[in-house]
Amino acid sequence: MRVTTLDTERDAYSRALDSAEGTPEEAESNLALVYPEPWPEPVDLGAALDDCVRHLRRFVYMPEEAGPTIALWAAMSHIIDALDIAPRLAIQAAEKGCGKTTLLEAIACLTPAPLLVSSITAAAIYRVLDVASPTLLFDEADQLFANGDGALVGILNSGHRRPAAYRVVTEKVDDVFVPRRFPTFAAMCFAGIGVLPPTLQDRSIVVWLTKARRGEVPDHLENGTSPDLEVCSRKLARWARDFIAKYDGGPLPRPETGGVENRDADNFRPLIMIAEEAGGDWPSLAVGCMREAMARKGAEDPSELIRLLSDIRRLFDPGAHSSCDRMPASTLLAALNNDEEAPWADMNGGNGLSSGGLARRLRGVITLGDPRANKLTKNMKTEDGGTTRFYAREQFEEAWSRFLPTEHVLSQPGGGTVPPVPPGILIPEKGGTGQAIDKNEEFWPVPPVPPVPPNMEPPREHIPERLDPNGTLPDLLT
Repeated sequence: MRVTTLDTERDAYSRALDSAEGTPEEAESNLALVYPEPWPEPVDLGAALDDCVRHLRRFVYMPEEAGPTIALWAAMSHIIDALDIAPRLAIQAAEKGCGKTTLLEAIACLTPAPLLVSSITAAAIYRVLDVASPTLLFDEADQLFANGDGALVGILNSGHRRPAAYRVVTEKVDDVFVPRRFPTFAAMCFAGIGVLPPTLQDRSIVVWLTKARRGEVPDHLENGTSPDLEVCSRKLARWARDFIAKYDGGPLPRPETGGVENRDADNFRPLIMIAEEAGGDWPSLAVGCMREAMARKGAEDPSELIRLLSDIRRLFDPGAHSSCDRMPASTLLAALNNDEEAPWADMNGGNGLSSGGLARRLRGVITLGDPRANKLTKNMKTEDGGTTRFYAREQFEEAWSRFLPTEHVLSQPGGGTVPPVPPGILIPEKGGTGQAIDKNEEFWPVPPVPPVPPNMEPPREHIPERLDPNGTLPDLLT
């Protein structure tokens, strides 16, 4: 087909769309957007945010920091027209059944003009934003980006900062191509399995979900709506109206972000500003949520996390008669990096998974080994006066129960079971028998380290015949 024919067909299709859409008001009406009616009285923002968190937790099991993060982001969506940065909210999980869609529907109850979609094109996004100001909520985000649509990712990226939040296209008017600028700035939330495309992930505040166990979700979000959440949305709308009027188009507060810089600071600054407006415990809550997100940054791949938890469970419990309750961090890390079938040894340019990388991936997933110091591992004294840090089995048990099957021995793809890892793959920094630095006076014996086998190839006698130099086995030719 000739290019001129394609142009003719495209123009005809565009005219048909224009005639179907009618006026901008009619186009917005077709989207069935609902703007909350502001609460009739002035609102205590802190109390309204508390209500948001309390009601969200009725419907979805979520980490401690997730509720405040979502409540602040929902409040931000009500003042989006006064902001220059629109951080995306990313609801992510390792697998289905973690409450992603339910949480997205709950967020729709809290935000102005929510438009919840599971499939959309780049052109549809900027044309929708040309006629309305919705809060865009994308379900099934993993499927939305499955085809690697660069134009779609580009549009979604462009809407992060207001100065660059435009898409310029040319449209044919009376046989003349005329440039037209479409806005792309909007509050957006994504829910899906796995991570977003890297540039979009970097523009997002991530909320991590895991499967709830029986009894951990008190209520069901009936038909995707909740009168209690809608009351919260009305209160946020009233606060937003009063907040915007207070500053009357002038510059908004620019809070400090405690050493967090660049795009990470851009993403959290609107939320910290709102938290400071709320007062009470909210400023410290917002900063805590930011620091928790920074601690996990770069380790958000859920499929990778499941593999990591699975490998660690195998190391702690390789067989029914050889389990252990504690393991030095150096031994655990070395065992992971020595697994030739796992991805850990290839990380960091072939240098292997680092202790910091391991901690980033586990933080927020397992319990703290040393809560007073806010550390995953706990120090232990050794006989020679040194110390070694260790992980305890009990730190992982809740994560294993949420993410992994109940079987204790994992199956290999080719059949059989994963063999136990050889003990003492890496010599701890300080050898001997260690004594835990806690009042329970628990002891952890550091095992002696046998030599690592120099060659994992089977002995020659186990290979009865070999191929000849031509790559054939003579008996197979007869």
